[in-house]
Amino acid sequence: MKGSPELKKIADNLERPPALDRIVSADMTEEEKNEVVLELKKRFDSQDLGDLKEGEVPLTQEQELYVKAADAFIDEELEHYGLHGRDLPPNVIHVLRPGQFNKFLSRRKLEDPKNNTAAITSAMDQMIVFKDLQQGGHKFFSNVVHEKSHLKSFISFNPVAIEGTEDVNIVARRLGWNIEETNPEGKTFFHGIDEAVIETLSVDIVRKHGGEAFGQEFDTSEKLRHALIEYIGSIIRGSGSSLATAESQKELVEFKEFLEHDAMFLSRAEEFLHSYESAEKDKKDLILLDALGSYMDKRPELIEEFQYRYERKFLRNLIATLYKENESQFQSEEDIERLFIKGGFDGNIMPVARLIEGTFRKGSFRKLGEVTRTGK
Repeated sequence: MKGSPELKKIADNLERPPALDRIVSADMTEEEKNEVVLELKKRFDSQDLGDLKEGEVPLTQEQELYVKAADAFIDEELEHYGLHGRDLPPNVIHVLRPGQFNKFLSRRKLEDPKNNTAAITSAMDQMIVFKDLQQGGHKFFSNVVHEKSHLKSFISFNPVAIEGTEDVNIVARRLGWNIEETNPEGKTFFHGIDEAVIETLSVDIVRKHGGEAFGQEFDTSEKLRHALIEYIGSIIRGSGSSLATAESQKELVEFKEFLEHDAMFLSRAEEFLHSYESAEKDKKDLILLDALGSYMDKRPELIEEFQYRYERKFLRNLIATLYKENESQFQSEEDIERLFIKGGFDGNIMPVARLIEGTFRKGSFRKLGEVTRTGK
């Protein structure tokens, strides 16, 4: 628990504190805050799905290993930013059949018009819920890293008066970069930034630890991915095979960017890499050209990719602009990315706010929250 002194005091008496950092209220007494913490602790410990329990699908042995490994990998990554990962037991992950999953979304006033939501982290319920899509290992592991990172990020709650009564509801106010309006159907500001930050972290974790999670097949995919990135770079620079000039430079630049930032796992990597490594020196480029053509033509079939591609590109472009305009203050773009990541986990987003307001104009940070929000 990373929040206020009074919450830290309460946490000292709890074996495993709930997913909570701060209760934002000047009106609540310490005793009332204690009651909220204990209620959230009850939810955290019980992991009660209520009537949706009948739709829960048990994790496979393989999935259980991914869930446990993800926790350790996330905490290790957070240490690089001077952050301490929240202790989450494996049972915070639930897999529900599609019907029950959609009911869960509906009860939390969450919209999924395209039916493409695969998982949700609920601070109110103190749990992570997946839709049973029978996903392969790479995708499931990546999604677990993503959702567990959400639940390890900064979480705060607000008391909200119930109209016509003296009672209050306790509602989630912050989840990472998400800043929620207090009414149930309100907007969530900075949502796009939050997803970009969490998935950027997830990409780094999966690529760094994929070999430990999946063995040689993932390492082979990574070797081929790097070889293709280097090969495309040589073509763009004009030193590669002239046979590849049939592909427009724009397509190559876009695919190189996709491999660098979005590709998770390349099917057939072992086949292509074996051919490449055993080929004569003057034949190696032809093998890579063949692989490149296959992956560009059949990308959805042959390449598993990470989530939130648009949001991550938006964040990269924003960071690049901020660095260009403030180069004297930072050693690299990574220093600015670090501010965004730390803000999502320690709750202090003011360094980013000051940087954005100083770079653009007054009100630009609020504008960023609005253009990356959810809700109407």
